[in-house]
Amino acid sequence: MRTAVDRHLQFAFMLLAMAFVATTATAGTTTAKWTEFGATKKAWYSAHALDPNMPPYRGCCFLPRQRDGVDRYNGVTNRAIGGVPRVVQFEMWFAPPISLAAARNIVLQEAPPGSKLVSFTRLSDCVLMAFKSSALTRAFKSGSLKASQPIMDVELQSSANGGPFKASAVRDILFLTLPVVIKGEC
Repeated sequence: MRTAVDRHLQFAFMLLAMAFVATTATAGTTTAKWTEFGATKKAWYSAHALDPNMPPYRGCCFLPRQRDGVDRYNGVTNRAIGGVPRVVQFEMWFAPPISLAAARNIVLQEAPPGSKLVSFTRLSDCVLMAFKSSALTRAFKSGSLKASQPIMDVELQSSANGGPFKASAVRDILFLTLPVVIKGEC
């Protein structure tokens, strides 16, 4: 006859065995979920809070709302690439403004996995950056954005009106997809 202690030990051993199997089965297979620029529309929506007060432009604007009442994510544009809707453009607004160093860190967080900076140009009214990513290339390998290596172009501005760029006051970050690096003009 088994005692209560024996049953508890058997149950604990079974739980340990199940935990070991689950850990072994998933070891080395975890990857970060891609939810930012170039991600599928479904992945984007799973990671961002839609602003419910923005009809009839539903889908354009995502929270959090900034101090000035503008949403952080604006102009979110999806395009079907190889039959899959993907985020190909969006804008981030900051109120209060952030530094150029903080903006660069945010750009890297919003970039596709494995992104590498290929161009950085500082102009009087903006900063232009371009990134390449093998993940973006694989995602965009078919459809209307065919390119040997698609680019994530980024534009940083201090003013929505095109005023001078201040490294201490980045208000606007625009992300867009173009098949070539754009240099020279904001």
